[in-house]
Amino acid sequence: MDGADEVRERRVVRERPVGTADADDAAAIVEVKQTAIGELAASTYTPTEQAAWSPDDAAETAFRDALGADAFQVLVADDGGTIVGYGVLNAEAGTVDALFVRPFWARTGIATRLLSHLEMSAAVAGCTALSAVVSLNAVPFYETVGYERVEPCSRTIDGTELDFVRMRKQLDT
Repeated sequence: MDGADEVRERRVVRERPVGTADADDAAAIVEVKQTAIGELAASTYTPTEQAAWSPDDAAETAFRDALGADAFQVLVADDGGTIVGYGVLNAEAGTVDALFVRPFWARTGIATRLLSHLEMSAAVAGCTALSAVVSLNAVPFYETVGYERVEPCSRTIDGTELDFVRMRKQLDT
């Protein structure tokens, strides 16, 4: 096994702690979203769409404020002090508002673990179902974990219209 194979093996096998984000995580969360959109969505969205959707560095303040808001539960997956993914739950609205993983960690179970934690929190909060507006490239992942397509939808961000899919999952209660 060469060094690259060993790294790939370690990133899949070793458990990544999942915990609650705090304000100090804002910059890393912005970076996770930027890199995920820039690399994982590149085959689905145009460079113009990616630029509109991806947060700029000034978004760190907005993320920091959101981390302090009671309306959201923000979880992060950590690897040795580096945030490798995050998810956002709005239990009151019954929505998963974000789920992003650094490209290197894609398809290693990080998103599944984060989403599972968000779903458990939602169920504890009394949600019987969750919905999410997901990127076109994320639809297969959400279908794999039990979400069903509800309808296509779009959002206009910075004057650019992006296509998404609204999905929904009944939670086990």
